[in-house]
Amino acid sequence: PADGIDPATAALAFAIVDRADGVAQAQSGELDRAACEAHIAALAEEARPLLRNDDGPDDARAALAKVVAGRFSYQGDVETYEDLQNADLIRVIQRRRGLPVALGALYASLARRIGVEAHGLAFPGHFLMRIEAGGGRAAFDPFHGGAAVGTPEMRALVKAALGESAELKSDYFETVTAKQLVIRLRNNIKVRLLRGNRLREAAIVADGMVAFAPEALELLREIGLIRARLGELTAARRALDRYIETSADDAGRRKAAQLLDEIERRLQ
Repeated sequence: PADGIDPATAALAFAIVDRADGVAQAQSGELDRAACEAHIAALAEEARPLLRNDDGPDDARAALAKVVAGRFSYQGDVETYEDLQNADLIRVIQRRRGLPVALGALYASLARRIGVEAHGLAFPGHFLMRIEAGGGRAAFDPFHGGAAVGTPEMRALVKAALGESAELKSDYFETVTAKQLVIRLRNNIKVRLLRGNRLREAAIVADGMVAFAPEALELLREIGLIRARLGELTAARRALDRYIETSADDAGRRKAAQLLDEIERRLQ
């Protein structure tokens, strides 16, 4: 099930696969998988005694933040935000710095392990989370030390992301599944690889995303585009055929069919 996934465990598994696939390179002195898993377990052990059964959402948020941002000094990387390391959980754990969604994976995993509900929000631009405890709920920012985020701050974030005329919408407060959180993290890596013209690695990452979340059909069309740019026309055709067969997006299917026609001509 989409919410039966531990996001930190999944993100860590992807980081291991990235090294095997050549998407990322292990660095000297880098933590191995067992050490990372032990560290995540240690976060939970530190946080568990800080929570009481009658804690409200802000108390629960403060307990998580005390461990993640306080005891273990995790913070958002504001200086080298675009660095691929910020979306690689092994490197995030090693450096104690990362993207909002990478830190969010740790917060969500930690909450899950100690019996608290904490989920990412479908918020535009900047990744936020919501915690539920004691019958209440509160939004917080994993990138800025797990700080509470109220309506004024959310409105400012929306305007920064979408323009001064933008306002808050109810859709932005919907929670995302653990699987969607991991996909969003992987998308950060894919986008950075594409910006760096590392097309082959981007295609490998997208392939892994589809294997992990087969319902993310739009990725198939993107894989077709990337593989076509690489000249891997048979692989491009295979991805586009699958997209056309399974997607309900008529406009997307038409665009895929146009690209597929071009590929068929090149293959003749």
